[in-house]
Amino acid sequence: MPKNDEAGDPVTQDVPGSSGASKEDPEHSSPPLETPKEPWFSEVARNFGIGDSVMPVVQDDDAEINIAPKGMKPKPMFLYEGPLRCPCCPNWVKEYPNDVKEVVETTNVVQQHAVVIRKKKAHKKNPHKPLEIHSIVIYSSLIREALKQHVFDGYAGVNLEVEDLVFEAPFREFFHRWEKLNDCITNGEDPRTVAHLNVLHEILQPEVEEQLNLSKSLVKKGLITFDLLWSLFKPGECIYAPATQGWPERLMLLETAKYDEDWQKKPFYRLNYKFIEWDGRRLGFNKELRRIYGFEGPERITELPVYPLSYHGTIDAVKDRCYQRGRRFEQLAGLHYVAYRGTAYRRLQFMMVLDHDSETLLDERVMIDAKSYYREGSDKL
Repeated sequence: MPKNDEAGDPVTQDVPGSSGASKEDPEHSSPPLETPKEPWFSEVARNFGIGDSVMPVVQDDDAEINIAPKGMKPKPMFLYEGPLRCPCCPNWVKEYPNDVKEVVETTNVVQQHAVVIRKKKAHKKNPHKPLEIHSIVIYSSLIREALKQHVFDGYAGVNLEVEDLVFEAPFREFFHRWEKLNDCITNGEDPRTVAHLNVLHEILQPEVEEQLNLSKSLVKKGLITFDLLWSLFKPGECIYAPATQGWPERLMLLETAKYDEDWQKKPFYRLNYKFIEWDGRRLGFNKELRRIYGFEGPERITELPVYPLSYHGTIDAVKDRCYQRGRRFEQLAGLHYVAYRGTAYRRLQFMMVLDHDSETLLDERVMIDAKSYYREGSDKL
């Protein structure tokens, strides 16, 4: 170790191979690196590991003596997302993140159970029910097969072929097929399947029966609320649309239904249904949708723009009128030149709404040509 002289100055020694200039020689020494004093530099220094004055040399602990040419090493290299250096770019590092844990639902410990219940914190402040069911996952192949064969047979909107069979609260599908589930348990022949179905039934019973009681208390008075509309409309059943805006009463077959919002964030209940149509080339089913916009308080069921036929007061009379009109509709499919006396309207383009400003009284011969009607555009004819 070099010794200091009496004046306290450091003693310098020549380094072999150097120019012989001392560290204190102002003619040969480089000016010291200064650390910027701006606040932004402190933040950058912390992110990049820069010291107080100079940037240290970064060494790779995993560096190998023999480095293969680019892309020629036959093994993968894993990088992981590390702490952010900027808000827009990911920071890739070699260290596995400590805060990443295995997803619980993917473990065998969880998937060994017939049904998994997902619970969340209750949004409604109920001291007796701080948690509520969000959804259930059915892993039991016995339950899946029973639902497929006996409970949801012919029920649109339920896909039982997915790997993870998930049903969300309030379990509307089971609400509509609750009696079938009970029958499947009562009349089941396989003890193991019945045992698994009983597990599912015990989970769903308090949830479904609560909704059943609420719906029944309103329906027996002929009323329904917007948030319980789903309890009225069962996929696969016939729904009825009263005559309105020049359109005659109609019967349609409901396929699916769900809550939605329009572009103005107004909530509505969307009904997807099919009906008999003639497009000028073939006679068969076509698909449409209707909306029931949100309303406050209970509403009379028969005053809805569309509702299940089972709630109509004269079901047989409605069916008879619609069947007679359907037979006449079938007879007029094709190209016909007939006499017509009555009212004529144009339909607004791309809409199932008649333009009442175009109302015209006709008493003359007309052409019935659905093919030209759809080809040329209904707003032009």
